[in-house]
Amino acid sequence: MNGKIGVYFLGWVLLIEGVSLAIPCLISLILNEGDVWPWFLVTMAISVVPGLIAIRKKNRSGHFYAREGFLVTALGWILLSLIGA
Repeated sequence: MNGKIGVYFLGWVLLIEGVSLAIPCLISLILNEGDVWPWFLVTMAISVVPGLIAIRKKNRSGHFYAREGFLVTALGWILLSLIGA
C-alpha cells in the first residue's frame, strides 16, 4: 500500500474544503453577521494549512490502487466531518 499518495489526495480534500468555506464566510460578511465570519476563517485555516503541507510532496510512482482509494474515501469522510463540525 502506498500511504504517501493517500496523504497527497487527502491534502487535496482538505484544500477543497477550505476553499469552499469561503462561500459561507462571504455570505456572513454580506449579511453583516459580525461574530460569525471570523470562525469561518479559523476553520478555513485549520483545513488549508494541513492540506498545503500534505500536497507538498507527491509520490513519484503515482500508482493509485483500490486499497488507497478505499483509505482516502474513508479518511476523507472522517476528516470532512471533524473539520466541518
